[in-house]
Amino acid sequence: MDAVTRGESPVMYDNTLEVNDEGFRNHQEESWPEILAWAVAAHQHLVEQIERRSEDELHSTGGWTGEQLLWRRIVGTAYIHAIQMHLCPLYCERGENEYAEPLQEEATQLLSVLDDSAAW
Repeated sequence: MDAVTRGESPVMYDNTLEVNDEGFRNHQEESWPEILAWAVAAHQHLVEQIERRSEDELHSTGGWTGEQLLWRRIVGTAYIHAIQMHLCPLYCERGENEYAEPLQEEATQLLSVLDDSAAW
């Protein structure tokens, strides 16, 4: 979203696994407090980017989001992906379904207030 604000095209990655692996290599020696501080700063930056957008922008399509509404792209990437692709599978792999199921239920409740359409 920074690139779009500057009138540039955002970087689109063909292989996100390679990007994730590179990120891991770059930060694997950092302490847990350093990682948490980085995560908090990244989250705050995302919130600032969203707050700079008008309602019309958040409900627009086209450009780098394709046919997807900008707000759905943000929610999908920053929230749904983390829960469905990382947190819940990790809990299940560790045999901790008692954490995965409530997390999915909470996500469903939170997401349902964003859009009541059947597609969502």
